Amino acid sequence: MATQGLLLLRSGGRSVCNLFRQSSRRITTNTLRTLPVASLRTESHAVSGAHGTYGSGIRCQHSQTHETASTGSSDLVQDVAMSNSNSRLCITYADGKTYQLPYVYLRDNCQCPRCWHPSTLSRQVLMMDLDINIKPSHAKVVQDGKGIEIAWPDGHVSPYPSEFLRERSFSQEAQSRRVDTYGVKHQMWGAEHKDKMRKYDFLDIINNDRVFLDWLLEMERCGLTMIQNAPREIGQLEQIGARVCFLRRTNYGDTFVVKSKQDPSNLAYTNKKLGLHCDLPFYNSVPGIQMLHCVRNTSKGGENQFADASFAATQLREKRPDLYKVLTDTLVDFYDMGVDYYKYHKIHRHPIIKLDYEGNVLGIHYNNQVRDSFLNIPLEKVQPLYEGMKMLDEIMYDPKNRVDLTLKEGNIVVFDNIRILHGRNEYQIGKSGERFLEGAYIDWDTVKSRIRVLREELGVKE
Repeated sequence: MATQGLLLLRSGGRSVCNLFRQSSRRITTNTLRTLPVASLRTESHAVSGAHGTYGSGIRCQHSQTHETASTGSSDLVQDVAMSNSNSRLCITYADGKTYQLPYVYLRDNCQCPRCWHPSTLSRQVLMMDLDINIKPSHAKVVQDGKGIEIAWPDGHVSPYPSEFLRERSFSQEAQSRRVDTYGVKHQMWGAEHKDKMRKYDFLDIINNDRVFLDWLLEMERCGLTMIQNAPREIGQLEQIGARVCFLRRTNYGDTFVVKSKQDPSNLAYTNKKLGLHCDLPFYNSVPGIQMLHCVRNTSKGGENQFADASFAATQLREKRPDLYKVLTDTLVDFYDMGVDYYKYHKIHRHPIIKLDYEGNVLGIHYNNQVRDSFLNIPLEKVQPLYEGMKMLDEIMYDPKNRVDLTLKEGNIVVFDNIRILHGRNEYQIGKSGERFLEGAYIDWDTVKSRIRVLREELGVKE
């Protein structure tokens, strides 16, 4: 029956609580339970309906945590109510929590095999066929609360597991939990990170999945780690790359050798001092992680510097918000020309400080070595741009913001290329000296995917 714009339905004689009163309630951590890792690509709870049993072939898409294989009592749906006035379905769970889901969202995410491909985990409903103003004919709780079914005007019946809907509710906590799956929160640091920097054994990284996952998470969190005791020969970075998935190939190849060369294709292939920089800012998609393996080092000098440029950017914003804005708004050209893995002529423009859609620092594209002499900006912005770059550089080089390291043979330093800028002092090799490093890149998309897979396989929540 209709009451204040709500069509109320009953389950086991229990009436739905008032939609508008209950919809403002939030999920608590101990009541939001989700499918276990093992069920990510396995069949959901079987629920009988007009299309037969909707556990067969229906697979829950990318569930985000891993608790128990069975639906907890608090995850059982108690009642559903249709509100045609605002085109939403009110779903009340056994713990009394109530959530609203728009009709169009529910139709778009129907979990039957006709609408959701079970092995590719892909939506088969085309946008051109979706009625965005659709309203259900009716909705009901099925299988003792383990799911619901919605019938649509065209006769189609959509099945949904109860956990599936709860995970995807539009409540603040559910959406906050989802944000956690996008990535680990960064921990900014200064010079103190030299003593706090995590160190890992090479063989543990290669052979122990739990250590490997811990290392990847630390990389995402702090952006600078050290791997020790690697064999003193090339090829070790390819092993690490294979553990993740694959290395990022660039115009310098899958891996590259950093040593002083005749007719070098990059300033790094000399013994000159290198200012703090990110690598390859002339790419649209700049490599996310860089690894440098010290194979041999008997040179004098050549100490490396590292700075958390996102931390430096926040300091710039506090000291000179006007210059911070210049570096976030002004596009700067970077380039690279030459012959290495292939003949190349790279050009791309980035703001020095790149922000995400919420205004947080997403990455720092700063490399004085390959900043182009073409400055394609209004004349009046030239001086403020230089002032901003100069001040950012000074902040990064401030001893309280910088970590200085001397790489030893067998060390692999790994760092976030677009967050942790790196530099090097000039070095001398003499008649018998040598400084031989091998480098490689990995993309963050690949690393974050590997983190999620490992967490699922190992049953690690956080």
